[in-house]
Amino acid sequence: MVEPGAFLVGNYQGTIATSPTPRRIIVRVFEGPDHRMAAYLVQLDQGGMDDRQIADTVQLLSSGLRAVFGGRTRYEVRTNADGVTMTGSYGSGTSTRPFTLKRNSSDTEYRATNAPTVRFVTVAKGVQIEVLDWGGTGRPLVLLPGLGSSAHVFNTFAPKLAQRYRVLGISRRGYGASSIASTGYRTDSLANDVLDVLDSLKLTKPVVAGWSFGGAEMSSIAARAPERVSGLVYLDAGYVYAFQDTRRGDLFVSAAEVRRQLETISLASSATPAEQIAVLRGLRERTLPDLQRDVPISLAALIASSPTPPPSRAWEAVPTYIFNGMQKHTRIPVPVLAIYAYPHLIPPTVDSLTRAGMLDADRTTEVQARAFGRDVPTARVVLIPNANHAVFQSHEAEVLREMHAFIDGLPTPKQNR
Repeated sequence: MVEPGAFLVGNYQGTIATSPTPRRIIVRVFEGPDHRMAAYLVQLDQGGMDDRQIADTVQLLSSGLRAVFGGRTRYEVRTNADGVTMTGSYGSGTSTRPFTLKRNSSDTEYRATNAPTVRFVTVAKGVQIEVLDWGGTGRPLVLLPGLGSSAHVFNTFAPKLAQRYRVLGISRRGYGASSIASTGYRTDSLANDVLDVLDSLKLTKPVVAGWSFGGAEMSSIAARAPERVSGLVYLDAGYVYAFQDTRRGDLFVSAAEVRRQLETISLASSATPAEQIAVLRGLRERTLPDLQRDVPISLAALIASSPTPPPSRAWEAVPTYIFNGMQKHTRIPVPVLAIYAYPHLIPPTVDSLTRAGMLDADRTTEVQARAFGRDVPTARVVLIPNANHAVFQSHEAEVLREMHAFIDGLPTPKQNR
């Protein structure tokens, strides 16, 4: 099935007159996993996290295609009927500015040297996962992005790795061009999506590297299917969602664990009596004591936090689903390289309150890194000072050096299918 308007598929690029410097943007029109026309917008000169925005609405009109992107700055674009030119406006309220984009050929794309090929892997009914392929040969290496990013966040970093390895990236459900599903956001479920992609691509024991929340999915794989990977690389990703210090705790992880176990003993559960007994014992002996310990630690922070408005669009609810589905991980029985940005770079222009918050976060990072090194005997922990959370961007050369040493020192899998 081909959606009407499929001839409009492609990249439209141009420069918009932003202050203090112009900004390049790309709008990509594509046929989504559900065979409907979709679009995303990328601002190439923002730096930091991937800021790919999925269009809120895409309409096919007699004059072409119209797409609207929300957020702090609203973008609206329309293609001409011939699909060659796209005109648009950006801004907020009554203050908007026009711009024009031109459809590009593959040899003129802004990121032609870095752009991966894209495919989709079906992991469940109506759910397809975006998989990026940067090429390369040798040992397979799979990259997982952080929360709020698609795998395109590695568009600059991955080609450097592809000079030595076979490099792919996976955008978790709800991000990038992957399906925005209503379920399947528990950590184990997200990790199962990764395993399904590995099966589809016939990858045997790849190395998996995850940034930030990507560490959660990696830890889930290590705990449940350690034989599926050769090793794991945590890129400033070894925090409580990926590994919990048994001497401390985290209220949100413990609360999510309580919810998961209560579901097992609900009237709607299909668990056997023996399984329910085991869950109840775990609640009594471990989970509830952990929750009781964690409550006073987190109470003050919750009282001081600002309320957040409820999400108004489907994709805005995805982070909530993921946080509510966090699971506790205390065992990672595979070779590990854990890179932490510590101490994080604090810009000299930040105010005193922000600086105090960043210093407090660094104290947490120090404790977490120490616990990771103490309790995961297979781990090499590396601290990179004055780095950003996106450590693979702020300190690319150091991260590449550490990854090369770690990956090249792993035993070679008997078979890479």
